[in-house]
Amino acid sequence: MLSDALNDDQKQIYVFFAVTIPDFNKYHPVAQLLKQLKNDFYGTFHLTDNESSTNHQATNELTTTGSSMNKLAQPFLNKILSQYSSSTLQDVQAKVDTVKEIMKTNVSKALENVEQLEDMEEKAETFEEQAKNFNRNAVKVKSLMRSRYVKICLILSFIVLVIAAIIILAIYSKVKK
Repeated sequence: MLSDALNDDQKQIYVFFAVTIPDFNKYHPVAQLLKQLKNDFYGTFHLTDNESSTNHQATNELTTTGSSMNKLAQPFLNKILSQYSSSTLQDVQAKVDTVKEIMKTNVSKALENVEQLEDMEEKAETFEEQAKNFNRNAVKVKSLMRSRYVKICLILSFIVLVIAAIIILAIYSKVKK
């Protein structure tokens, strides 16, 4: 924010700026800080936005050595610093925000894991059903194969008996003749 107080005799321009941490604006509006800095500066040195050269006290105070100006400015700068510096509440809020983001990530991962678990449960149920069907079909096939085996054994036994009966009758009829 550029603010100026022009003195007709000296044509002085006062520039106000603040160097802050990147997330400062989350907790405090920068414009508010600069406005307060400007107002406190003008108040300390008895200036207004449209200051003329008639305010000799302000001109004398502002043209003193740098250390005197620092002494005059130090109280309002300390006030602003203490007001806008990081407080315990802000530190806690920053930590809460960090934990909140971590928790959001953890919750989303947990939800993904739940979805994956549900998919795996569905697949397990499908495989279990397929295994039951396989076992039922295996029992049916086993029973069918056993009955075929029994039928083949009975048919072969019948054929052997018929052939044996034919041979015995043939031998018996030759012996009788």
